[in-house]
Amino acid sequence: MSRPPVFQDLGFEAGELIAHRANLCLKSPAEVPMAQPSEWIGGRFPAPVIITGGDVPHRPELSLWMEVEGPIVGMALDAPGEHFAPTVSLLRKSLEKPMAGPPRRPRRVRVAEPELAALLRAEFGPELDVVVGDTPEFDEVLADMQEHFGGKGEKPPGYLEAGDLTSQQMASFFRAAARLYRAAPWKHIPGDQDLLTVDIEALGVRGSVVSVIGRMGENFGFIVFQSRADFERFLSEADEGEARQGIPDLPQYLALNFAGGRDVPESIRKEVAAQHWEVASRYAFPVVFAVHGTAPYDPSPKDMARLEAISNAAADLVTAEPNLGDAWAKWTGLSRAFRVEAAGVKVEVQVNVSARPVSESVAGVFDVRAQKLDEDGEIDEDWAAEFEDELLKRFSKSPEAKELPDGDWMSLILQYGVGYLNQPLARIGAAELREILFEIFPRKVSCEPQAATTVINEVRAFWSWTKREFQLETADECLAMLYPGVEKKLERELANTDKFGMAKSVLMGGIAAGYDVTTREGLDQLMADANAGKVPLPPTLAFPGGATSNRKADQDRKKRRKMRKAAQRRNR
Repeated sequence: MSRPPVFQDLGFEAGELIAHRANLCLKSPAEVPMAQPSEWIGGRFPAPVIITGGDVPHRPELSLWMEVEGPIVGMALDAPGEHFAPTVSLLRKSLEKPMAGPPRRPRRVRVAEPELAALLRAEFGPELDVVVGDTPEFDEVLADMQEHFGGKGEKPPGYLEAGDLTSQQMASFFRAAARLYRAAPWKHIPGDQDLLTVDIEALGVRGSVVSVIGRMGENFGFIVFQSRADFERFLSEADEGEARQGIPDLPQYLALNFAGGRDVPESIRKEVAAQHWEVASRYAFPVVFAVHGTAPYDPSPKDMARLEAISNAAADLVTAEPNLGDAWAKWTGLSRAFRVEAAGVKVEVQVNVSARPVSESVAGVFDVRAQKLDEDGEIDEDWAAEFEDELLKRFSKSPEAKELPDGDWMSLILQYGVGYLNQPLARIGAAELREILFEIFPRKVSCEPQAATTVINEVRAFWSWTKREFQLETADECLAMLYPGVEKKLERELANTDKFGMAKSVLMGGIAAGYDVTTREGLDQLMADANAGKVPLPPTLAFPGGATSNRKADQDRKKRRKMRKAAQRRNR
């Protein structure tokens, strides 16, 4: 069928992007200075085009090299999945024969990706200074490309043009969308990371997850992912794409959103009116979008049936569960089955939310789901330390831990779960683990970025063990968050100096400057020199092995928090 309104195809031949190069050179060759340029920047991004010349549409990847405050000196399209090797090769070619101006060599090359920087250093050695840093200079170039290739202004196709769906089937879909809009599940579900797991056997849907959006009062609807791992990849790729000013390489998903009438092409509004399809309000025209890899595709009749079934089931769920938000807010979970309409037939939709049960700790009994709270309602720190020791002792003897190197990564995760999130192990799910790894670790833990692989291997082994040994309810979602390739994301975050806390910045600056932080004397000297302003804090740092975390600062922070709470109790 033709794609529903608002979204248009991005089908272009590869040659059109290459022809667009002239518009991307910010200066003509005559304007390029003959003096040695100070800096070039480079990167690799999903291209803002879909190549349609072959059997399967695909989005290529774009390597770019640009002179800061100058022209683009190199650009090339490559097949997806080749990583940074073509980008390194392109730099060599651009040095010898740039797109604009004479051959020249910059004093420095800046890239945003540590992996690309490592490959460049291996290729060029001391002949080229390579640094890691943000590349906001690409913003204008990428925005220009997206604007140029963002659509050709054709009249959008109608719902029935391809003939795959009948008017009656579309009427059934519109009724379901109207029911969903009126039920407004986004008013009941706490956030878009609080997911529904959905199974629809009749439509081949097993273990899909649904993210309901609109809690903030805009962009109402939902997104369907084939798995929890795809949802985690979606979050990661969307964040990375924004940070790198690139186009994210998103996993496959289906989305149903609602648009106001003024945002829908007139031809579509006329079609809806002529067919008498139900629309809940003038702000509730259903809009469907489907993505496979990096390419939009036309949703199939089965896709539309899945969206219809989920819309009806979500509307029924709101009616059946008056306190729907408690499934997440109170960790109670839920399991419901609904028989609903989808493409003219009845199908069963199973909807689940995982519970996260905890139990009160019993002296002398180890319980992986246990917790013990102090009089302030926070996890008792002495109990947490004992629980951690026993848990990790058992883990160390497991088959999953057999091949792991010695490390304290899970110890840190458990400590940060208690100290920063006030959550026991049984309440650490994907969202909590994501915050610990990608927000707290980069701020607090002093280690080389390349340690990311070791970290992920240990954390993945730990949750695999809790799933096998204890059938821990959160294990599956944590393992989904640890999808293949997440190591690269953690490596980038650990190298991101913008996320360093003050203590970590001083420590890492001292390490880069040659201080021996493994001894008390070296640390004392570093602190004295830091207070005197003598410790440089460069944007890129050289790291030794190992990891440290400022545990004393964490303990002091907790002690101050307890003292404030004690004072509040005395003043009641």
